Amino acid sequence: MRTVSGFAEIFSLLSKAKVDYIVVGSLSAVLRHVPIPSMDVQLVHSTEPDHVKRLLSVLESIDAVYRMDNKRRPTLSDLSQRGRAELLMTKFGPLDLACTLGKDLTYSDLLTQTDEMELVDGLSVRILKLENLIELMKEIDEEKDRAVLPILRRTLDQIRKSAH
Repeated sequence: MRTVSGFAEIFSLLSKAKVDYIVVGSLSAVLRHVPIPSMDVQLVHSTEPDHVKRLLSVLESIDAVYRMDNKRRPTLSDLSQRGRAELLMTKFGPLDLACTLGKDLTYSDLLTQTDEMELVDGLSVRILKLENLIELMKEIDEEKDRAVLPILRRTLDQIRKSAH
């Protein structure tokens, strides 16, 4: 399993390129110190044309190819399609990108469901709030998500109790 510092390289490049994105999936929980595994970076990104172009440039710089077809590189069209995830491999490891999440929630829709978190000096990322991650995982209802939901719920309960 990679460390947060390993993920930081991708986040740093995206931030330098001014790509708008939200960290979602199990990594958003791991960044909150929830004890679950996360093997890839899962992001929902803005589909504004300028953002998609900048994202594509970053993907080219980190040698991104499709995991199931390692000769194919993502295109502008691929990165603008709603309702599907682009499952990529980069020189920093797996990267999953999506324009939407759950019931067609876009980057803009999800912004109010995020917090900004500083990972390392000067590098902040937007991550999905734990309660929203839980709701999305329940909605998507995949076996791998069902396995971690009890841990996520217990962590959220602990956070809420310690806040009072």
